Amino acid sequence: MATTTRPTGSRPVSDILTGTVRTVHPALSLRAAARALTADGIGLLVIENSSGALAGVVSERDLVHALGNDVDLDADRLHDVMAEDVVTINASDTVAHAAGRMVDADVRHLVVIDPAEGVVGVVSSRDVMRAMVDRSDAKTAEAP
Repeated sequence: MATTTRPTGSRPVSDILTGTVRTVHPALSLRAAARALTADGIGLLVIENSSGALAGVVSERDLVHALGNDVDLDADRLHDVMAEDVVTINASDTVAHAAGRMVDADVRHLVVIDPAEGVVGVVSSRDVMRAMVDRSDAKTAEAP
């Protein structure tokens, strides 16, 4: 009998963080933001104000939406298109909780916060899905 994969969402979000957070200033041009996303192979930029506080985020989808509204990639700035209502999760929360937050907020990325350190990462829906799949079960084959 074949087995199916089981969720393993009890791991803390901090366990699935990869790479570094790309933070930018809200006055960055949309073209420069698109280049930053492409260069880093990421889908979300974290925007900090001049004092280093979290000011917003912009995703690749936000940039595509802006393009559909005839923005000027060089003249328009991130503060024109960024989401200021940032959906966050605590680094110690579970992966399952992260999945629920994404579904509830209808977002593909969460900014990960550590109470002592501030922003420590970004977790994507792909990161969450990978963590939720127990690869050892996926390799179990049906017996003859």
